[in-house]
Amino acid sequence: MFKDAPNPNAARLFQSYCFTPECQQLIVDVGGLRSVHPLAKEKPGRRPFAGIKKMKDDPAGVERDAEAIKGRYTQLFRV
Repeated sequence: MFKDAPNPNAARLFQSYCFTPECQQLIVDVGGLRSVHPLAKEKPGRRPFAGIKKMKDDPAGVERDAEAIKGRYTQLFRV
C-alpha cells in the first residue's frame, strides 16, 4: 500500500480479503494458481503442493553473493 494512497482503509480491507479461505479458493478455481492456505483445495488431478520439490531460501547466501547475482542477471538480460 502506498504511503499517500487515496483510500488506505479500502486497501487494507482488500488485502485482508485476499488472504481469506474464500479468496484463496477463488484463485485456485478461477485463476488456476496455487494457494498454500490450509483450507484451499487443489483442483482434482493436480499434484498436491506438498508433493512438489521446492527451492530452499538462503537469505544469507543471497546477501553474500548479491553482486555476483546482479552481474549474472545483467549479463543474461542485458540491462
